Amino acid sequence: MYKFILIIFAFILCIISYFLSKKQKALLVVFTEKNQPILKKFSISLLLLAIIGIIIGLFFATKLTSLVFIIIVLCVSAVFSVILSQNIH
Repeated sequence: MYKFILIIFAFILCIISYFLSKKQKALLVVFTEKNQPILKKFSISLLLLAIIGIIIGLFFATKLTSLVFIIIVLCVSAVFSVILSQNIH
């Protein structure tokens, strides 16, 4: 069960990473040109986390590793939100 959920979560991260890196013009309504490097870095970090999530999901899927992975993804998202909010003001 943990494998399935973790792999689905990792694929969702891949989709979000692709959208943030390749479809930035659709996000220009919300973000400015100044924020594009931040979006690019965040998309790369999400892609790396997705790859790690797929590896964990396929080989090391336990309750503890799944929770640690989700906590790491939430921390990366929180850091991104703080950095982005500092640039938007």
